[in-house]
Amino acid sequence: MSRCPLLLSVLAACGGPAPAAPDAPAGLPDATADAPEGTVAITVLRDLAFPDEPFAAQVVAYQDGDGPWQLAQGSGGHYVAAITGPRYGVAVACEETSALLQYRFTTLAEDPAPRVGCAQPPLDAVRVDGRILGTGGESGHRYLAAVDLGLDPGDVAYSAVVHRGRADLIASVEAPGTGPGRSLRIADLALAADRTIAIDFAGSTTNLRVPITVTNRAGGTMFTRSILRVVLDSGEAARYRLYQAHNGLAWVETIAPSLLRDGDLVQETAYESKPGGVMRYAHAWLAAPASVTLDLPSAFAARSPDLSVDPTHPRLDFPVGGNAFSHVAYLATILSNGPTLDLEWSAGWVEGQPRVSMALPDLRGLAGWSAAFEVPGYGGIGWWLQRYSATAPVVAAGVRAELASQSGVDGPRCGDAVVQPPEACDDGSDTATCDEDCTARVCGDGYRNYSVEDCDPPDGVTCDAMCLSLPGAASGETRDQRRRGDRADRVVAGAELQRTVGVDEAIAERHRVGERR
Repeated sequence: MSRCPLLLSVLAACGGPAPAAPDAPAGLPDATADAPEGTVAITVLRDLAFPDEPFAAQVVAYQDGDGPWQLAQGSGGHYVAAITGPRYGVAVACEETSALLQYRFTTLAEDPAPRVGCAQPPLDAVRVDGRILGTGGESGHRYLAAVDLGLDPGDVAYSAVVHRGRADLIASVEAPGTGPGRSLRIADLALAADRTIAIDFAGSTTNLRVPITVTNRAGGTMFTRSILRVVLDSGEAARYRLYQAHNGLAWVETIAPSLLRDGDLVQETAYESKPGGVMRYAHAWLAAPASVTLDLPSAFAARSPDLSVDPTHPRLDFPVGGNAFSHVAYLATILSNGPTLDLEWSAGWVEGQPRVSMALPDLRGLAGWSAAFEVPGYGGIGWWLQRYSATAPVVAAGVRAELASQSGVDGPRCGDAVVQPPEACDDGSDTATCDEDCTARVCGDGYRNYSVEDCDPPDGVTCDAMCLSLPGAASGETRDQRRRGDRADRVVAGAELQRTVGVDEAIAERHRVGERR
């Protein structure tokens, strides 16, 4: 794995310290002020970065203590639940297209007014586009306000839709060879209407590499990473991965201090990956890059989800404890052919329990529920279970955190080498008779079988009737999209699921760790 070389981010109205009480962001009234005594106000937003844009979720339900799940009252993103506590749960099924289902298990003392974001694009939006210049032909990850702009190499065009407001533009590119990359920042852009902005690295600044020490290593593959955390004008924080290096390098590469602004935090991270889905992370948040010692946590001995009783409602099982710091949360992400499920348990909710063992709540009897939110019985699941702890409940300069995760792929699926309906075959990968998506290998089906085909479909110009390249033609016809659903990021084929789970971090860690506690 190489460093992430080019990161481009337009950050809406950067600057300013994080609010002391993130439960009442700018743009919305304090939800607790309108909730009658004995009830809890639940706010659902299009995205947590857009606190002025409530979202009408398809289902908003709650559980008081260990009682039954029932619908919250309300509409349009604002709901009320009759909760006496101290423990309670909230479930939000956002909408059928994205099929995102989120669960929060917490206490009234920890979260008296929960907010849930549905990962929807902003309504009050503008389009920003232009060209990236002076990259020296380098390629890498590009983001515009956390929107991935693709991996095309060199000087290329970009385009993204972002929330209306004021913004900083941040761009970084990897240098050829082994030297540090470069970054630039265009401050305080007014995004009141669509704009075209050129990003020219001719005026960029060389990145900084700071030495780090990593302790408690266990012989796995080591990585280092830096993330820039910027507080938006909404009071919410955005996290942007800048650079990543592997093979146990004793440094972290970050943006140069001259490009930082008040309120920015640099997150320096070291983590270790071992076979079997074992990951261990150590984080430090700093006002400016500095040398640190990062102590990797103990491994998280979570069990594989149990699908034996009801594969549509996997049972999750993990131990409580083993954390080094006082502020704790447990996280889970489940990917399937249907919904994506995101779960979180607070320290107060798990208090007094040596383990948590629970099946996904059954919400099928609630009004508004749809089969789009149910985990299919076939197709398998990719899963991450994570233990997170930090020295403080809210990220700030000087805060340390650790995260240990266990991940895997389970359940009947294409790629498990067991032929089952609707599969025609299942060899676990492309073979001479079976495609990776568990259909019979046929030249001309538009799917390039990499074990025996140079190309597919035949066209008589570059690809012959046997799916072999004709003389002088370049091979490498790409696979078609029949393994995917309507969403470009929907996991469908078992082999694709395995590759997705093989990445270095789970969805929950990317989006939420350190920003909601």
